[in-house]
Amino acid sequence: MQRIKQIAENRDIDALKREVHDLKGTCGNMGFVGISSLAQDIHDACKSDDLGLAIHKLKNLDSMNQRVMDWLDKHKSELPEETKTADS
Repeated sequence: MQRIKQIAENRDIDALKREVHDLKGTCGNMGFVGISSLAQDIHDACKSDDLGLAIHKLKNLDSMNQRVMDWLDKHKSELPEETKTADS
């Protein structure tokens, strides 16, 4: 999230497109459809060279990420041991 914010602040549309593409895939693979869909919307805005729209959509990313992190924290005990990290 920090990297995405920094990239957006630097207005680097190509780097933003790459980062949200990775986020989309990772969250999609984990079943976090909402954040994956939002990442796709941001990616599409970047592909259309609409940095303003991409940055506007990024405003929702923090709250969605926090919901995912809260869910993961709540369900951490149910995750396989190899998926747990010291900072999760």
